[in-house]
Amino acid sequence: MRIGTGFDIHKHNNELDLHLGTVKVDGPGFEGHSDGDIVVHALIDALLGTLSLGDIGEYFPSNQERWKDASGIDLLTEIRDLVYGKGLSVFNIDIIVISHVVRISDIKDKIIEALSELLGINNNCISIKGKTTDHLGLIGGEDSSIALVTVLGKLN
Repeated sequence: MRIGTGFDIHKHNNELDLHLGTVKVDGPGFEGHSDGDIVVHALIDALLGTLSLGDIGEYFPSNQERWKDASGIDLLTEIRDLVYGKGLSVFNIDIIVISHVVRISDIKDKIIEALSELLGINNNCISIKGKTTDHLGLIGGEDSSIALVTVLGKLN
């Protein structure tokens, strides 16, 4: 069994579209070199972590124009193909989104469906939860949101 953990944080921007787990949802988007999808970015780091393959910045450097405005779908597809090509089978994905801007309960089914389809795993292998900080600390306001992801997998 292999475990990987991922983390991402981005600042919100009212001028950008909001993407979470490859799904476009209502709300202020995230600033970033790509579409800023914090769920996908944390998931990519977790998938890479299961095989000790580094982090998202090594595969999609922010100084390369090729990845400017890239979609979470494109990024996750590349990493899916990489880790599956190395024999990883994903058994479970656990996602936490910490935000005072995004209500996960309203969109979690759409995110689970999109990720399970893209990764070729059952819906019941993905869990997503929304949390707040009760207005404390770094994301106590509405400036940014965080995603934490843990992946459990096995090498075939």
